[in-house]
Amino acid sequence: MIIRVPKKPNDDNSSTGHDHDAPHLSRRDFIARGIYTGVLSVAIPKIFAGGIIKDAMATVGNSACPTAVRTPGCIAQMFLEGGYGAGSYVLSDQMVTVASSSQNAADRYGVERTFMKLGPNFNVSTNSLFAKRIIANGARMGFTPQAWLQALGKISVGYNCGPMNQDDGGGSNTGLIAGVSSIKSSALGTDVMMGVNNKLASFAVGMPATKVGETPNPQNMVDAFSMLPAAKTNKQTVTNSANAAKKIGQALAGIFGLEGRTGGEEAFTAASCGFFGNATLADPTYAPALFNPANVNELRAMAAGVTDIERALMASYFQSAKGTIGGVFSEFGGFDYHGKTPAEIGVQVLQFADAFTAWVAACNASATNGALIVTSNGQAVSKGFTANVAVGGTTGNVHNANNDAGGAFNNSMLFMFNGVNAAVAGKTLGALNSTTGDAKPAMGSQLAMQGLYASALIHVTGTLTNAANIRLGSPSPTARVI
Repeated sequence: MIIRVPKKPNDDNSSTGHDHDAPHLSRRDFIARGIYTGVLSVAIPKIFAGGIIKDAMATVGNSACPTAVRTPGCIAQMFLEGGYGAGSYVLSDQMVTVASSSQNAADRYGVERTFMKLGPNFNVSTNSLFAKRIIANGARMGFTPQAWLQALGKISVGYNCGPMNQDDGGGSNTGLIAGVSSIKSSALGTDVMMGVNNKLASFAVGMPATKVGETPNPQNMVDAFSMLPAAKTNKQTVTNSANAAKKIGQALAGIFGLEGRTGGEEAFTAASCGFFGNATLADPTYAPALFNPANVNELRAMAAGVTDIERALMASYFQSAKGTIGGVFSEFGGFDYHGKTPAEIGVQVLQFADAFTAWVAACNASATNGALIVTSNGQAVSKGFTANVAVGGTTGNVHNANNDAGGAFNNSMLFMFNGVNAAVAGKTLGALNSTTGDAKPAMGSQLAMQGLYASALIHVTGTLTNAANIRLGSPSPTARVI
């Protein structure tokens, strides 16, 4: 027998309209509530533990971020694409000896046999257009003749003769230009690449770099290191975003178990400081203060009388010397000598000379050591010279192109500015034929590149760290030009 008992209204989970009504709960609702309480049972302890992390990280921000490590001293490279008459620009002591004793060698270098020694292992043909230009550029930058010769006298040169010889510029894209941002610490952690299109040396692949065109000027340098559009992005808006992101990170630190992970706090700090660093870049006065030499006290007077390209180069070299950026790397096209007139070759001479003196001036202003590597993928054999060629306000001797004359005249050079210590002559690697001046290489081009960069780092920083040596491929000390 079934006994039926009448239900009271409050025995039903359905709504009755009374004050003590409870909502209807389905099976799905009960499961969902179980999930919620399960999550909270895990999250609440972590949130409380996260409070400890939050307290520890509460000061993360501009004031708590580590100071950027700056390695002083400029490192730069110029890659002259197509081949150039190395002997008609700068000569080692050994090259001067060969050219002085052999008219044939002097003709093939494209020089008159009167030479001027500017520094240790640093010689020029006295009446060459290159020599005339670099001497004249001192006055353009406000130096007295004596002060400018003193600056040039702080330069010593190392040479690696022959390893990059390629007929007709055939060595394009063989890794004859590189970078240093991963092996030379800087505030911005990047190199500047100007017009670089050729393949990088293997050790430089993946290094951070900021690219600008082959004809830079102060404004496009400023644009490259600014946040745009400036009308909507400024230091305060990015700082506000950084603070908001930091607070969210602090709130989530406990939930994701940051307190129990090795390096968790360091990772949080690095991410936060990176965000706050962006606020600095968003300041519209930041980049102009670095890359417009009119705003740099040490450069303002020197930059007043030069071109925009020289101003951009000068400012970039100076910021590398100050450790703001890693290094400055330029590719100059059109240096193939085939079929060119002395006037056309003279334009290239001035391009190289003006970039070179911008580097000298920047290093001198920074009072640090500097390194400038010059490479080319071709060889340029000359057939004497044409005297008194007037180009761009300068008159001097220009080497004559000799088309496919054969021979091996490619030099890769390391110019070393000695702003801290006395200048010491670099080495000359490779052998020179005493009658023709031809260079016989001592190694291949990639080992030569490794040795040049190892030498540059040692000169600028005073050491070659184990990490840098490994990155460079652990080149033999015999590949160094110092």
